[in-house]
Parts: sequence; structure tokens; C-alpha cells
Amino acid sequence: MAGISAGMHVEVGVMIRPVRLQLSRRRGFNLQRLSLETNGLPAIACVRPGPWGNAFRGHDAAFAFRDWLKLPGQEPYVEQAKKALRGKNLACFCGLDDSCHCDHLLKIANVDG
Repeated sequence: MAGISAGMHVEVGVMIRPVRLQLSRRRGFNLQRLSLETNGLPAIACVRPGPWGNAFRGHDAAFAFRDWLKLPGQEPYVEQAKKALRGKNLACFCGLDDSCHCDHLLKIANVDG
């Protein structure tokens, strides 16, 4: 199975749940290596500039992003996110204990149906 290292137990027919990862500017940091070691899935960096970065700043940026996703006219963006991000880990510089726009992207990208 591609992306699954020896010793990892994977049940057939069970989808591995994508997670949020924290990016680092530390020398030698490799997002794909971290992602594959975490759960065997590839990762996408969801940072600015880029389509998946959060344009909002400040303490409530993740919540502003969530609310923006719900606005009329954002349906094409949400549909694109579902297609592009489904089954992938998402990474941002936010702390893992902090609220992050990637949490909202993970929800919309990996909802069943």
C-alpha cells in the first residue's frame, strides 16, 4: 500500500482520517515526511499566498474564515475545496491547540455525501 510504512496497521475499507498538521520554518522540516509518518496521507500546506490560505488575521481569524465559507457565492470555493483537499492532511502555522481555518477546511473536504 503506497504511503503506508511497515508496522502500520491498516484495515481494508477503513478510511484514514485526515488531520491538521503544524508547519515549521525549522531547518530540515519536511511536511510530506511528517504527514506520511503521522497517518500515511499526503499533506497540503494551507497558507497565504494560495487558494487555501486564510485571508483573515487576528484572534478570530479561523471563525471569520468559517463564516466566510457560509456566505452566498462561496459555493464554488467550497466545492473546489472538497475535491482538492479530500483525503489529505492540511497544514498551517497555527498551533495545534489553537483554532485554525484548516479545521474548517478538513470538515468540508471530508464530509460524507
